[in-house]
Amino acid sequence: MKKKYTYLFAVLCAAFTLGSCSGTDEEVTPSSKLVAVTVNLPGTYSTASRATDHPALKDSTAKPLPEGSTLWLYIKNSSDAIQTVQGYIVKTAKTGVQALYQCPNKNNSDGTIGIDTVNYSTTPLYLDYDTGYKFYAISPALNRQSGNSDLFKIGNGIYALATNDAWNQTKYKAATFPSTGSNSATVELNPLMQIGARMTFTIVKTSNINSISMIQSGVEIDGIGDQVPVDYHVGDNLSSNVGNPYNRMFLAPDKFTETKDGKLYAKVGILPIDCRSTAVYIILNMMINGTPVQKTFTANNRYFQPGYSYDYTIKLDVQNSITVAEWQENSWTYTAN
Repeated sequence: MKKKYTYLFAVLCAAFTLGSCSGTDEEVTPSSKLVAVTVNLPGTYSTASRATDHPALKDSTAKPLPEGSTLWLYIKNSSDAIQTVQGYIVKTAKTGVQALYQCPNKNNSDGTIGIDTVNYSTTPLYLDYDTGYKFYAISPALNRQSGNSDLFKIGNGIYALATNDAWNQTKYKAATFPSTGSNSATVELNPLMQIGARMTFTIVKTSNINSISMIQSGVEIDGIGDQVPVDYHVGDNLSSNVGNPYNRMFLAPDKFTETKDGKLYAKVGILPIDCRSTAVYIILNMMINGTPVQKTFTANNRYFQPGYSYDYTIKLDVQNSITVAEWQENSWTYTAN
């Protein structure tokens, strides 16, 4: 097994404009007491002193959100009370520019709130003058609790990105719109960061293998941590618990996709977990040339931190009718799409 011990941050952000965009929706005429606000993603990284800089976060790591991505925008006042929550979807306008379109709320049967991505509109965002605001975001627009809560349940298997107040580069963006100014304004949000950690699996086959697929049990990951979701508020930096060797999670076969060059690839979000005193066992259950094959690997001394991607490559070959696997644990600058 080959290892590289340097872990780099994976950061995701958007490069488009939030607010009104071309369309046929009914126009809304604002009150003279409101300002029309356009929110841009991303902005330049903040240099405010409230938090500290993270050395692995750089402008070059920021990537756009994919077409069809969703997000919640949270707007708080200076006392951290939530004033506005709005859902959006990323769409490409007729002009060819990606923009965020407002989506109405959707009440789910379990009492949570989602967004309706079918009936989106071009309605702009209007806010009060002379009020200090803090802008937060989370993508995708996970089902949230009732009311205007920014509380979410985050557990293993959930992959999301959000504002993170622990670092200057990803913290909320503050803004005030003076009544003596224009009736329109622009706010640039900071890039979003992975809420938890991420694991990726890339399975590569040699020319000696005709076919490969994941069987029903998929990938089993033992010792990764508690399966109970934790409470998460947008802007929080999740803490790491100590790994539990008796806990496990599964990555189903439908999570794997085949790349253009014939590799199998999957990614999964995990809660931050400190496994430096416990081993993590990764068991791959595959069908190779029509024969079921199981391969087990061990990841020792791992500290899975928020915002980091832990990438595993498994190269499969058949030698003397025996399937062999070369296990690589890699880290590099990675686009977390």
